[in-house]
Amino acid sequence: MIEGYSDSSWMTSSSDNKSISGWIFSLGGGAISWASNKQTCISHSTMKSEFIAIVIVGKEAEWLRNMLFDIKLWPQPLLTISL
Repeated sequence: MIEGYSDSSWMTSSSDNKSISGWIFSLGGGAISWASNKQTCISHSTMKSEFIAIVIVGKEAEWLRNMLFDIKLWPQPLLTISL
């Protein structure tokens, strides 16, 4: 099973008022995808910042699923992705 973890930090810089999102996906105990970036929009609460982060993580999960689907040696159907 692929496991995905997400977190965000609300408004870490007072100069631009943008939050930071981060995520990591692991497969078999090893990291296969990770990132930490400033969010592209300004959120006015911690909850909105977390929702923005989970949308970004969902897009990454979909990309990973499609990539693994294209690998012919990967067993079908694909493993579950847990967020």
